[in-house]
Amino acid sequence: MDNQIECLLKRVERIGIVESDSPDERIRKTVLAAFAIIVGGAVVVWSVNYLAYDEKLVGSIPLGYATGSFLSVAVFAGTKQFRWFRSTQLVLILLLSFVVIERLGGFVLGSGVII
Repeated sequence: MDNQIECLLKRVERIGIVESDSPDERIRKTVLAAFAIIVGGAVVVWSVNYLAYDEKLVGSIPLGYATGSFLSVAVFAGTKQFRWFRSTQLVLILLLSFVVIERLGGFVLGSGVII
């Protein structure tokens, strides 16, 4: 089991890396790719919770984020275009978070989800 996790982490570490990357660039790429994958997985659980409480529209928004996030990681792995990947992640995070809060009734009512 530990060997499988280690192998998976090594694969994530190599996503989007090119030979000419500086150590700082490698760290930025690895951290953002790992973040997108981990948060994408957590968002699926979050979405299932909304769906369990019959919030179909609100539950579909995090699923859209997870899909977009996983697709952007796949595109990044193939194209190595970090600027595009970073911008895509930023738009997904900001836009879809705002839409979820708005669908939950605004910032005051939607903030109860955080608590």
